[in-house]
Amino acid sequence: SAARGARPRARSVYLTAEEFTSQFTQAVCHGGMPAFRGKYRGLELLVLDDLHFLAGKDKTLVEFVHTLDRLQEQGAQVVLAADRPLTALAGLGPELLSRLGGGLDCGVGRPEYELRLALVKRFAARVELELPALVAEHLARFVAGDVRMLQGAVHRLHAVRRTLNQPLTLAAARRVVEDLSAG
Repeated sequence: SAARGARPRARSVYLTAEEFTSQFTQAVCHGGMPAFRGKYRGLELLVLDDLHFLAGKDKTLVEFVHTLDRLQEQGAQVVLAADRPLTALAGLGPELLSRLGGGLDCGVGRPEYELRLALVKRFAARVELELPALVAEHLARFVAGDVRMLQGAVHRLHAVRRTLNQPLTLAAARRVVEDLSAG
């Protein structure tokens, strides 16, 4: 959203690597490669999440490398996100990794408590789960790991709530945190 705020009229796309792969496969199967390439190679900003999903998908990787090359030639901004550091993404192949090595590699640590609490509340709202304040605070404080772990904790509590048909308690939140820590 910061990039959008700085350049609100920029041609931009945000998608996951899985969505990119699916659209690429559809274009190959249905003769839509010119439209596919036109969509992605003329961007000013491409944000691709879950880059690690491309590992081992050789044809998609070749297309993605060509897309990156074109975007770079045009001076476009590309933001890629993965669930592990660049050094652990060997399955993406040397061509892509060498291009990525020329960029800025930023690790994203665990968010501060306030942001974690806000995310817990947002995830709960998305699944229409009423979380008591103490439960939300417990998750924000004690769920180890990244934002996806927080989301998983909320989904587990949602399943507990639906299965037991009882209000959520701090004890239930503690069990979820223990289960996540043990797993």
